[in-house]
Amino acid sequence: MKRPLLIATLTLLLSACSSVKVTDYRDARPLLDIQQFFSGELTAHGVVKNRNGTVVQ
Repeated sequence: MKRPLLIATLTLLLSACSSVKVTDYRDARPLLDIQQFFSGELTAHGVVKNRNGTVVQ
């Protein structure tokens, strides 16, 4: 009983995203300029984990 419910749920979730088209956002403003977005000082914060999920850095 759980497996068919899981498959139905996943199917509905994936089909919900299929109606969005890239062309719907063609005229969206402001335009994304990657060079301007990454200009200046860039800092990153994060955690590095090994395969077991143990933090190594």
